[in-house]
Amino acid sequence: MKDDLRDQIAALRAEVRQLSDSFVGLRDAEVRAVFSRQVRPVLEERIDRALNWPGSRANGELRAALSGWMDDVFEAFKRGGPEEGVRYLERRSARSVRGVIPCFEELADALEEQIRSYFGTFGGVVSGSNGARLSVRTVDELSPQKVEEALAPLSNGIRIGILQHLAREDDGLASLSRGLGLQKGHLQFHLRSLLEGGYVEYDRKSRLYSLSSRGRKALSGLARLMDELGS
Repeated sequence: MKDDLRDQIAALRAEVRQLSDSFVGLRDAEVRAVFSRQVRPVLEERIDRALNWPGSRANGELRAALSGWMDDVFEAFKRGGPEEGVRYLERRSARSVRGVIPCFEELADALEEQIRSYFGTFGGVVSGSNGARLSVRTVDELSPQKVEEALAPLSNGIRIGILQHLAREDDGLASLSRGLGLQKGHLQFHLRSLLEGGYVEYDRKSRLYSLSSRGRKALSGLARLMDELGS
């Protein structure tokens, strides 16, 4: 399944690069709409294969429910880009559709994984500014010092756990401490590093920590990197 997904993502990257010239001059929302139209048929085909569609009336109802769920996911994506799309997935997973076919959960998880990968592909290929092409650094253009500064706060398993926790919900220090099994002093040390790196935000009024936009990008990037490394 992962090999099939990688092949589809590679093909999509090529298609998006070919489309990038026509993206220039389009508004951000229009670029996202074009992208949504490109990936939607691939997802629908996957659903049809899993449901053996056309099939029973029950399968038809499930197909319609999953299609409606995808409508909502891509509407969120078109409104706010990949980050908004991912936030919607975190609020309402494909499993919430509650299918009755065998292996439904496997299908739901596969759809979510594929959509997240597509959102990651969009962020890596197309800029969110005026539909212009994103300038991608080459290996030679990397600044070792800047890479170290950016990744240093992420080079700790506890901090990754904090980011994962905050990706699910905003939380306060005491609740974070209980949820992660860390003493407050130890937790604050790691939170300070994440705050300074811009991966986490703190609201003094509510006293809640939350995942920043940079933090969400970091988590998504780490997930893609680990997948590419096969780890």
